[in-house]
This record gives sequence, structure tokens and C-alpha cells, in this order.
Amino acid sequence: MIIKRQNHHLFITLPQDCTIGKVEADADKLWTKLKGIKKIDISAGSIEEIDTAYFQLLLSLMSTAEVHGIEINVCQRSEAMDNILIIYGENKAKGEEDTLCQNRF
Repeated sequence: MIIKRQNHHLFITLPQDCTIGKVEADADKLWTKLKGIKKIDISAGSIEEIDTAYFQLLLSLMSTAEVHGIEINVCQRSEAMDNILIIYGENKAKGEEDTLCQNRF
């Protein structure tokens, strides 16, 4: 996970491998950067593998953002991300969503 901060805006680029082995380290990096943030953009286009543990981290981030009034956008979703969204019932089938960035997954 690459995290860049510009003022009150976080830019997060998710790695190719979003699996349980990366959750703890990525969560630690992420939670230390949230203070004073007003907007988060997540780039999910390079994900090749994502499991439910890592997806739970992303859901937790979404929930935390909502509670603290932080705008959050997910951009450039990969096929792997679309597949886990379908499993969770969070999204329509691939091709039915055409927006580049959206407030929910």
C-alpha cells in the first residue's frame, strides 16, 4: 500500500497482492495517517488478488471515513476487486458501472 498525503487529502494505491499477509502492516500504515484528513482517494486498479481479510480492512476504512465525515472515493477498480464486490453483493456485475470514481465500492 502506497499512501501519499497532500494537506487534508490522502491518496492510497493498493498493491497487486491484497491478502491477509499484508493486512496488519497496511492497517498500521493507514490508521496513523488519518488525523486531519477530509478526503481519501483509493486506486484499486492494480489489484490482482484480494481476499476477505483485506476487503474487511477496506470496509473498516469506509466505515471510519463515514463516521468522521471523510469523503472517500474508489478509483480504477481491477477485475479482482469487481469479483470480491460481487461476492459481497456490493456491486453490479462488471460492465454495469461506468464511473471512474465513486463514493462506494
